[in-house]
Amino acid sequence: MATTLLFFAACLGIRILSKDYLDVARAHLQSDRITVRSEAVTTLGRELAEPEQLHHEQRDEAAQTLLQTHLDSDPTVRKHLLQALANYGNLKTIRNAADNSSVTTWVLQEATRKENPEIRDLALKVMGSVPHAHYINHLVGLLRDPDASVRLKAVRSLGQQKDMRILKPLMQVVATDPECRAYATKALNNYLDEGRLSLFSRTDAAIKSS
Repeated sequence: MATTLLFFAACLGIRILSKDYLDVARAHLQSDRITVRSEAVTTLGRELAEPEQLHHEQRDEAAQTLLQTHLDSDPTVRKHLLQALANYGNLKTIRNAADNSSVTTWVLQEATRKENPEIRDLALKVMGSVPHAHYINHLVGLLRDPDASVRLKAVRSLGQQKDMRILKPLMQVVATDPECRAYATKALNNYLDEGRLSLFSRTDAAIKSS
């Protein structure tokens, strides 16, 4: 009997701790110390990916809390958020939380920061890990960038967009950009099912002859 009571007490303690986790994370995200806020962003992203203290019903709320840090005044904290999104953007809870105009506008702004290639490249990676229709025009524009590494990142992220608007630009890359051709072909093959590959071949031939 005593053993059973101890077991239920331990379970109750774990549940209370789990319910408190999000409050602790929020407190850290509001800290005056940049290092504390940055670490809280990283830790919360990791907790969403591999929950140890979060219950299933808390994940959506936790993802919303994480995404709110895009409004943080410090660029280091926002950089940690970009890294978290790049690493864990495949999670449904994070994708749902990122599906709002404030977040997508912020990612687009970060992706235009040519003066900081590290942040720009992280933002481009986020556009692939957390795809959104708002990113397509920007990524298509980068296919004309003189830097091949930028074009490659744009191709990779375009390939993650589930939108037919990516097909023609990627076909043009296959036809005209030898440095990115293999990546664009892979992106198209991932997008198109086997029955539509013949359509790609005919369109590709038409682009080359135009």
